[in-house]
Amino acid sequence: MRFLINFWKRSFPEDFYLNKLLRVSVSTTVWSTCAKALGFIIPLIVASKFGVNLKTDLFFFVYGVILYLASIVARSYENNIVPVISKIRSEDQNKISAFLDKLLMFSLVAASLAVLVLVIFAQPIFSLITRFPAGSMGYLLRLFAEISPFLVFLIMSSILNGLFNAYNQFWLPAISPGIRALVCITVIFLLGKKIGIHAVILGYVLGEAVVFFLFLFIAAKKNIYHPKIVFRLDKELRDFLKIISFQIVSMVAIGLNPVVDQTMASWLNIGSVSILQYAEKLYQIPVVFILSGFIVVILSRWSE
Repeated sequence: MRFLINFWKRSFPEDFYLNKLLRVSVSTTVWSTCAKALGFIIPLIVASKFGVNLKTDLFFFVYGVILYLASIVARSYENNIVPVISKIRSEDQNKISAFLDKLLMFSLVAASLAVLVLVIFAQPIFSLITRFPAGSMGYLLRLFAEISPFLVFLIMSSILNGLFNAYNQFWLPAISPGIRALVCITVIFLLGKKIGIHAVILGYVLGEAVVFFLFLFIAAKKNIYHPKIVFRLDKELRDFLKIISFQIVSMVAIGLNPVVDQTMASWLNIGSVSILQYAEKLYQIPVVFILSGFIVVILSRWSE
């Protein structure tokens, strides 16, 4: 117990903890809570506008698969880029832009190729693991192709998300889910009657694209990062990719449960996948809100 107390005091001196760490953690949690609350509204809007049917089942299944794949890489990027940028800042701050240029371009190319491969091999994989009604595979593949760009934008946004956290600019990453949700909700209400469930997919893709370009704009305005097109897989980038590869492998198994749940729900009656998705949001609320602010602030502090 004494060891833990001493460790805490060394990590967080009393004046820092009382005057900054706690204040920033609470404010970040509040911003993140408000932003993510909008995201939790989207399934409720989908339920009220589109109900529970085969199309909502197919949408929630492809969304779950894409979100699972994107979250694995995005979380690994976001968690590991903070200490890396903190280290570069301590050595030579001018090297940050060069590192981010290489990382963003590599991630864009790799994620785009991964999306292409996923779309090509989606049919045999989905035919093997799902049991949606006969004749629905074509529509399932169409929805999967439409939502696949969301994966690319989410991965790219996670890199800039980590950049802002490393610079203790926690407010923008905290409110970014709310920005995405607002765009998505707006698209649903504007186009929901015309294009149906496709409006939800379009809203998610446009929402994440807005977040990414907003990150770029604010980073340039604050003189944190000015993007350039550079593709170079040098030792520095390879070392970073090697580090995150270990976490990606571990998260493949950890994050697989929701996809397995939705896959098994596809074996049941029509509407089961949708009902499962609506129910999952309820228990996720306290977990997401508790971890939303304190973890990112503490990670940045320890990295420094």
